[in-house]
Amino acid sequence: MTSDDASGEFLPPARFSAVQLLILLLCFCAAMIDGFDILVIAYTAPAIIHEWGLPPGQMGVIFSAGLLGMTLGSMFLGAAADVFGRRIVCSASLLLAGLGTAGVHGAGGVEQLVALRFVSGLGLGTLLSALPTLTREFSPARQRNLTVALLMAGTSVGGVVGGMLTASLAAQFGWRAIFLWAGVLTMVIGALFQLVVPESMPFIAGRGRSRSGDALPRINRILRYLGHPQLSSLPAAAAAQAQESASVMSLLTPARRLNTLLAWAAFFFSYATIYFLSSWLPKMLVDAGLSQQQGIQGTVVLTAGAIAGTVLVAGLSRRWRLNLLITLAFGLGTALMGAFSLFIHEVRGMPPGVLWSLIFLIGLLLSGAFANLYSVSLALYPAQVRSTGLGWCIGLGRGGAVASPVIAGMLIGAGMSASTMLQVFALPMVVAAACVASIRLREPRT
Repeated sequence: MTSDDASGEFLPPARFSAVQLLILLLCFCAAMIDGFDILVIAYTAPAIIHEWGLPPGQMGVIFSAGLLGMTLGSMFLGAAADVFGRRIVCSASLLLAGLGTAGVHGAGGVEQLVALRFVSGLGLGTLLSALPTLTREFSPARQRNLTVALLMAGTSVGGVVGGMLTASLAAQFGWRAIFLWAGVLTMVIGALFQLVVPESMPFIAGRGRSRSGDALPRINRILRYLGHPQLSSLPAAAAAQAQESASVMSLLTPARRLNTLLAWAAFFFSYATIYFLSSWLPKMLVDAGLSQQQGIQGTVVLTAGAIAGTVLVAGLSRRWRLNLLITLAFGLGTALMGAFSLFIHEVRGMPPGVLWSLIFLIGLLLSGAFANLYSVSLALYPAQVRSTGLGWCIGLGRGGAVASPVIAGMLIGAGMSASTMLQVFALPMVVAAACVASIRLREPRT
């Protein structure tokens, strides 16, 4: 198989330099901040409801504002990374998200909070489109899947660590201080991005080359900064890259249309199952007879499985094709979800080790494999439209994230049992597995 991605030709295929590791560490920190910033409103919701006396419907609007901003940012602002560059868009999106988050400290009512969460969502959605692209393009060819997987695991780590910090600090300093500190830290990471991270070399060789005409000197300055040998000429694949419009129409050319539609469907249906589990697992466990604390522990175990699975699938992709690994993991995870549905009403009598192991494996196989879908999307498109392609996958996929918890709530209200719910929401993952299996990657197994 051939690849239209020339990024591997700028860097040694397996070796990291110290500066590369610093850049990737900064990307991981940004992902952690992103993961916490997404969930900070959920962590502080009880305190906000108590202080302002909000009905559940108004709090739901606040939740939705951030998710809407993320969806629009991914779909319509993520393409800016293919036009203006990865570094400036990552830095600007962090600053925007940080301003929106810090601004909550002074919010005086629901309308202001909705607007600020929308602004934060725009920044976070844009960041999620540009950051994996930048991470991939600063990674050695043989380590790309692993570095992107670690980045996506960083969002989960940030959510868990942020939740622990919020629980310990909110009681002492109040919920407003949590937003202020989170926002300031996000802006600091954004400033560091602008100071430490150079522009992506594939971007310079492609779209940037047409404007400046000095691609080779710029790339050699970056290679010198990274501690790698300089080039005497642009790699053949980079020099041959054609100019493309960073728009959705570039994703739907005849050569890409089928893969694009399959990727959109895979993200949509995967998001639907993943968000159902993360949203409703605690309630299902509590309704089955466990304590509130045990219900929360179930979500923590699910998240731990997701982190482990993200890294495991990426590591295995060095030997086996990534989309086939994801398909296999989706299939096994769906089978375990079906098995869990048969025993959900008997969890009180199950040995804790068996219960937590089952939930851990479901997280490992479903959420862990899902995180690697980002690498699949990045491998589908050349550098000129890579962030655009990922942004539309994320944005349309979030339609499933929005729909599944709402549909689940309606089904629960209609009297559907937890067992049947698990079986119903296992079906979208079957569709996602079929879509991923049908994608034809042009990326070699590196």
